Amino acid sequence: MGRDRWTKGRWARREIPVIGSVALLVLGLGVLGWWQQDPAGSFLDHLYRSLQLFAVSYEGTDPVWPLQAARFLAVGVAFYAVLRVITAVLSSQITLYLATRDKGHSVLVGTGPEIRGLAQGIRRGASHGSVSVVGDLADDEAAQLTAQRIRVLSGLGERELDGVLRDASRVIVVGDSDDETVRLLSSVMPATSTADRTVVLESPDLTREWLRRPASGVHAVCRSTQVALETLRISPPYPAEHAVPPPLVIGDDLLATELVRRILVAGWRDGRRPAVHCLSVGPTFASALRGDGLDHSLRVSEEPCLTPARVAAAAQRVMEGWPPPPEGKGRSSGLRAYVALARGSDSLPVARALLRELPDARVAVIVDDAEHWTTSLGSNEDRLVWISRGTLLSDLSVLKRSSVDLLADEVAADARAWPPESPSIFGRLVRDTTGELIDVRPDDARVGVGIRRLVGNGARLAFEVLEAGGLDARPGARPCEPPIVGPARLREMAKILLSGMDGLLPTGPEATAWALETAARLPGLIQCAGWGVSSREEPLLDDAAVERLAPLVHQAYVDKQADLRNPTQSALATAAWDEMSEFYQASNRAVVRDYPVKLALVGLDWRRSDNPVLHHLTDDQVSLLAEAEHRRWSHFQRRNGAEGHSFVKPWSALGSERGLDRSNVEMMARALAAEGIEIGDPADTKELA
Repeated sequence: MGRDRWTKGRWARREIPVIGSVALLVLGLGVLGWWQQDPAGSFLDHLYRSLQLFAVSYEGTDPVWPLQAARFLAVGVAFYAVLRVITAVLSSQITLYLATRDKGHSVLVGTGPEIRGLAQGIRRGASHGSVSVVGDLADDEAAQLTAQRIRVLSGLGERELDGVLRDASRVIVVGDSDDETVRLLSSVMPATSTADRTVVLESPDLTREWLRRPASGVHAVCRSTQVALETLRISPPYPAEHAVPPPLVIGDDLLATELVRRILVAGWRDGRRPAVHCLSVGPTFASALRGDGLDHSLRVSEEPCLTPARVAAAAQRVMEGWPPPPEGKGRSSGLRAYVALARGSDSLPVARALLRELPDARVAVIVDDAEHWTTSLGSNEDRLVWISRGTLLSDLSVLKRSSVDLLADEVAADARAWPPESPSIFGRLVRDTTGELIDVRPDDARVGVGIRRLVGNGARLAFEVLEAGGLDARPGARPCEPPIVGPARLREMAKILLSGMDGLLPTGPEATAWALETAARLPGLIQCAGWGVSSREEPLLDDAAVERLAPLVHQAYVDKQADLRNPTQSALATAAWDEMSEFYQASNRAVVRDYPVKLALVGLDWRRSDNPVLHHLTDDQVSLLAEAEHRRWSHFQRRNGAEGHSFVKPWSALGSERGLDRSNVEMMARALAAEGIEIGDPADTKELA
C-alpha cells in the first residue's frame, strides 16, 4: 500500500511534463507529415492543421507515417485529458460523498499554516476514523495530503459542509486571519454541537476574551501563547534545582510579549516579585506589557539594532546586576535567554554570541522550522535549545494542552519541592511502635493519584477548595500576587481538600498540617496555570501590608541573629533591607503570607481592630509552629532554586538555628498588630468582629 501511494505520487509529479512532451511530439510529427503531403503550404497552415488533430479532426486520405503517428497520439492525449476531467469531477464527488458518510472522523476547516501538519499528525495517530480538510489549499499541499489518504474538499456549499461535519468527533478551525477564523467557525458551529471543537487564533487579547466568555464547547488556542507555554516547558525560566538570574527575552513580536507574560505568571509565587529583562528594537513588545501595569516587573532595554555584540553586552549587564547565592546557601546557574526574533537568520548569530560570552547560559531559539537550521548548521551545543514553532502548532497534543494540564504540572512541581522529611499526601507515612514517623519518603504512585484527584474532571476538586476559601478563578490570568486567605477560610479549604483525598492520608495532625499548607498555596498554583484568582472578600492582609511587614520580619531576624551570635554565619545577619537581593526579600514576604496558616494550625483566627491586643502563644504552640515555619522555609528554598542550602534538612537535625524559626513565630502577633489585625480564638474574633 505504501509503495502504491509512492507510485501515484511520483506519477502526479511527472504527469504534466510527460503529457506536455507527447503534445509537443504530436505537433512536431503533424507539421512534418503535413509538409510531406503538401510541400507548398506555409508553416502556419501546417501548425494549424496539426492543432486540429487534438480535436480528432483530419481532412485527407492516405496519410504519411509521421501524420499517422501524430493522429493516434493526438487522440490519446485528447482522450486522456477528457478522462482526467471526468475522473477529477467524479473523484471530488466520490470524496465528498464518502466524507458525508463518515462517522467519528476529524475535520479541519481553513487554510491556516498549521492545516497540513495537523492533518498529517492526526492521520498518523488516528486509530480509527478518517481525516478531511475543508479549504482552498494550494495544489501541492492538496496533492501531498491526498497521497496520504487525507480527503481534501473545497468549494463546499452550506448543505455539503453540514454533511461533512454532521457526525465528526473532532473539528479544528484554522484560518489565515482571526477574522477569517471567526467567520469559518460561525459556519461550523450549527452542525458540530457534539464534536470536540478547537479554534486557533492569532491575537492573545482576542483569545483571552474568548476564554473569559467561552463559546459552548469550543476550545480557543492562541498561537503565540501556546508556543510560549511549550517553550517554557522545554526550557524552564526558573529551574527548581538552581537559583538563576532574571530571564532575558530578545524579541520583536507577539511571541516575545507572551513569553514575558507567561514567565511573570509562573514566577509570581511564594512572595516573589518576578522580573524579566526585555531586549527589543524600539518599544515593540514591552509597551503592551506596560499597559497591564507591569512596569515594576520589566527591565526594558531598547536598542537601535539587535546585533550579536549588543545583545551579549546586555546579557552581561543582567549577570552583573544579579548576586548569586553565597556558598552553602544554594546552587546557582547561568542566564536563561529566549530569542524570539521574526527571522531565524537574525536569531542564530544572537544565540551563538550569548553562548560564547556567557559560558553557563542556556538559550532557547524559536524559529518557524528548527529542522532546516539544525540540518544546515548542526546543533552540537548542549546549551542551545531549538524550538520549532511550526512543529509545535501542528501537534494536536500541544493545541489541546489546557490550563488544567498546566495545573497538574504545577502541583507535581510543588510535590517534588515538599521537604522529604515532612509528612504529606505525596509521601509514605510509616510509624514505629511508639507512633513516631520513621519513613516519609516520596511515593510516585501516591503523587499520581493525588494529582488526578485534584485536577480530574476539569480540576473540580481544586475549584471546590477555592470556593470554600471565598475565591473566584477566571481564565486569562494577569500576572499578580494571589490573594491571602484568612485562617477560618483556610480551615474550610483544608476540610474540602482532605475529603477529596480520602484514603490517601491517615487522619491526624500531619494530615491537617499538609492540607492547610497546601490549601494556602493552591491559589498561587492555580494562578500559575493561567487563571486569575480573586477574593470575594476584602482580605485583612493584602500585598501592600505584606510589603510593609516584610522588613520588620527581617529586622527581627537581624536582632535574633545578634542574640544567638549568628549561628548560621549568614551575611544577611547585618544586612539592611534595601541591600538584600529580591530572593531574600521574597523569603521575608513569604513569612508574612504564611501567617494565616500558622494561626489555622493552632486553631486561632484574626480580626480587624483599632486597638489590637497582643495574643501570647503557649510554649507548645510556639514549638509546633516553629517546626512548621522551618518546613515552610525549606519548601520555599527547594521551590525557588536553593535546594542546596546547608540548612535544608530535617527539624530534628537543627541546633541553635531553631531559635530563628521560633523568632519568626513569636513576632507574628506584633507584626499583625502593626497592621491593625488582632489574633484570638475563633469565638472571640466572631464576637468582636
